[in-house]
Amino acid sequence: MIGARAWAIGDGWIPPSSTGPAPQMTSHDTACMLNPHDETAEVAITVYFHDREPAGTYHLAIPARRVLHQRFNDLRDPEPVPPGWTTRR
Repeated sequence: MIGARAWAIGDGWIPPSSTGPAPQMTSHDTACMLNPHDETAEVAITVYFHDREPAGTYHLAIPARRVLHQRFNDLRDPEPVPPGWTTRR
């Protein structure tokens, strides 16, 4: 059986500036998530930082037997994930 109920992703750096035209070249980081099951997967994301309180919880739905590539800088509710803030030192 593929999958798990809880994950920790040690990444999430969104550079504060981009090197090309928006939106194609906007700096970002992405979580790629697979739902191999027959029902929609409800996903909750909390973003942690080394120097501020966590952001979130963000709620996503991944349809059955689909993949979702979620850009962290597209997360908006309850707050945007700020570029230039790092999850690592």
